Amino acid sequence: MKTISVQINATPQINSATVTIPSICQGFNANVRFTSGTTNLADGNYDIIYNLSGSNVAAAIQDVLNVTGGVPTLTINSSLIPKAGNTTIAITNITNTLTHCSNTSTLTKDFVVNAVPDVSNMLVTVKDGCLGQDLNVDITGLVNLTNITLSYAVSGANSIASQTIPLVVSTGKTSFTILGSALSATGSNTLVITDLTNAANSCSAVFSPVSKNFSINTIPNNPTAPSIQKFCETDLETVASLAPNGNQYKWYDSLSSSTSLASDKLLVTGNYFVKESNATTGCESGPTAVSVVINTVLSPTLKPNGQEFCGIDKPTILNLSNNTNTNGNLTWYDAPSNGTLFNNTDLLTEGTTYYGFDLDTSTNCYSNPLLATVTLTNCTATPENFLIPDGFSPNGDGVNETFQIVDIEFTYPNYTLEIFNRYGNVLFKGDINKPAWDGKNSNSGFIDGDAPTGVYFYVIHYNKDNLAPTQGQLYLNR
Repeated sequence: MKTISVQINATPQINSATVTIPSICQGFNANVRFTSGTTNLADGNYDIIYNLSGSNVAAAIQDVLNVTGGVPTLTINSSLIPKAGNTTIAITNITNTLTHCSNTSTLTKDFVVNAVPDVSNMLVTVKDGCLGQDLNVDITGLVNLTNITLSYAVSGANSIASQTIPLVVSTGKTSFTILGSALSATGSNTLVITDLTNAANSCSAVFSPVSKNFSINTIPNNPTAPSIQKFCETDLETVASLAPNGNQYKWYDSLSSSTSLASDKLLVTGNYFVKESNATTGCESGPTAVSVVINTVLSPTLKPNGQEFCGIDKPTILNLSNNTNTNGNLTWYDAPSNGTLFNNTDLLTEGTTYYGFDLDTSTNCYSNPLLATVTLTNCTATPENFLIPDGFSPNGDGVNETFQIVDIEFTYPNYTLEIFNRYGNVLFKGDINKPAWDGKNSNSGFIDGDAPTGVYFYVIHYNKDNLAPTQGQLYLNR
C-alpha cells in the first residue's frame, strides 16, 4: 500500500483578536495594533479586505497584514482617512498569502481622526517696540480653538532661540509677550512662528512658517525738570503750566498710571511725573518726579456789619479795610478779576460791591476775593436835622452860588429835589446825580435864563422808609 502525506494548513482566525488604534491627526496614517487573539497566525503576510465607515468611508480596501514575531501590524493610509471624526474599520476577509488559506472576519474597531487647527485665517501682528520694554504679539483668526501651544524664534538685532509656550484662545484671539529683557539691542528683527498645536488633541496646524518684521527703537532720556514747582491757588494753573512743556512731554499723577493727564487739568498739591515721548516711534522715557505746591492765602473776612457806614461821615476805602479781618496786605478792586485798584482815600458809594484781596508777600499769591457790598443806611441823620439852606446868591462872586442839601445822598441815595416858583411851575428837578440848583430855569421853557430875585419853594422826596416829603421856602438874591 502506498502512503501519501497531506499537509493541513491553519485557517487564519482574527475574530477574537484584541485591537487598539490610537487617535491620530488629520494627514497621518493610523496604526492598527493587535495585542491578543492572533496566536494562530504564523509569521508572514496576509491579504486582508476591510471597509471604513463613519466620518471616513471606503469599501473593499485590499491591504497587507504583516506578522513578525507573532505580532500582527496593519497601517491605514492617511489618504483613506482625510476627515476628522469617528471612523470604524471592519475587516471582512483574511488570506494567508503563502498557504492561500482564507477566512471571513467580523472584526471591527472604532478610532478617532482629530482635526488639525484651522489657521487659514490666522493673522499675526507685531508692532515696533522700545528698547528694554516688553513687546506684544497679537494673533487672530484661530477659529474654534481654546488652548494651544506655539513655537517661535527671533532673529536679527536680537536673537531668541526657539521657544514653545502655552496660550489660551478666546473668540479666536490670543497674544503673548516677548520680555523686554530679551530685546536688549536696537535695530531690525524677524519673528518666526514655526508651530501651532491644539493642546486639546495635540494636533499641529499645517502651515509654512509665519515671519513678521519689527524694529526695536531707542527711548528718550529722562526729562530735566525743576523738582519743586509752586503756583498760586487763585491762578487756577493747569498741567500746561508745568515745566518742561510741549507736545513731546506727557504728565502723569502716579508712577503706575498709563494714561497721561489732559493739558487743561487743574493742578493740586502732590507729586507728578513727566516722560518724554518720541512722536515717531511712540517710545517713552523713564519718569522724572516733580513736587507741585499750590499756595493758598486765606481770604479776608468782614467784621459784623462791616459793610455798613454812616454816609454823612464820608467813609473811604480805608474805613472798609478797618472793618475787615486781614493779614495786613489788603487791596480793593472794582471787579473780581482785571479790576481797577482803589486808593485808600476813595469815597465809598451806596450799593457798590468792592472786592478785597489779601497778598502773601512770601509767595506773592493773592487770596480769593472778599465781596463787600456797601450800604450807607446805618446813620442817625433824619430829615429834621439836615442843614437845608434858606437862601443863596448866584451872583458870580463864588460864594453861596447854588442851593444844595449837603450830604443828603449818603442817607437817602434815592432822594429827589423839586424847586417851584410862586406860580407852582417846576424850575428844577435834582437827585444824587444833579444835586445843586444854580438859580436857572432848567425844567420848562416859559421862563428863559436866570430866575429873578424872590421867594421860591422846594419839596424833598426821601424815597425811603415811607418818609413824608419835606416842604419849605428859600430866598434867591441876585
